[in-house]
Amino acid sequence: MGSIEIYLIARQCMQTPLVEQFLKHQARQNIRYSEVHFGTALASDGLTDTELLEALSLGAINGEAKYGSRVKLIAAIVRHMPNLQKQTLDCALQRQDMGLVVGLGLAGQEKGYAPEAFAETFAEARRQGLRVVAHAGEAVGAESIWSALEHLKAERLRHGVRCLEDDALVQKLRALQIPLEVSPQSNYCLGIVDRAQPHPIRQLVDAGLYCTLNSDDPPMFKTNLVHEYLTLAAQGFSWNEF
Repeated sequence: MGSIEIYLIARQCMQTPLVEQFLKHQARQNIRYSEVHFGTALASDGLTDTELLEALSLGAINGEAKYGSRVKLIAAIVRHMPNLQKQTLDCALQRQDMGLVVGLGLAGQEKGYAPEAFAETFAEARRQGLRVVAHAGEAVGAESIWSALEHLKAERLRHGVRCLEDDALVQKLRALQIPLEVSPQSNYCLGIVDRAQPHPIRQLVDAGLYCTLNSDDPPMFKTNLVHEYLTLAAQGFSWNEF
């Protein structure tokens, strides 16, 4: 069973957004600000998009007041549900004026769902003032990243570790300083990187690429941001590098 299938089963057990608890968890790690992807197509059963956004907004306000950690949202189109991409954009625009939703993302099953199919929706998101980020270069190689840059004009890439398969792409990413949201434990758990090997974020950093460290989906991969830093510390990253 793949990670997407496991995620779909797990989300059926969740009936209410848990933003306030999420912010409590972030505050415990001394995380002051987070940008979190959410998929309206994977929302809790029985909630309309408007109800979901209201619940997320209330949780964000209450969580910040209680714990001092802020969150903004990126509405993620789920690749294997391309028919819902316009709905996802419409949902994002509902709360854009309040500053809750700051971007449009592309997530889900990378294989078989190339970025080209979402180009028009991403173009409209940019016209409406949303930032754009895409999941690329994890399950599929460098061609997925090239496509996200060309067709989606992605400003930031989720994962992107497989850019190392293409020297020209590495040069492009370095020149543009496109941020790569690297998630080591996720890569290990999904078999993108062999657990017996150091994570290739070392190669990315040494190549001059702009990398950030992320926890992807903490409950699913039994991790958090502190754990990700500890993982890299054990692999030789210094405090100054962090």
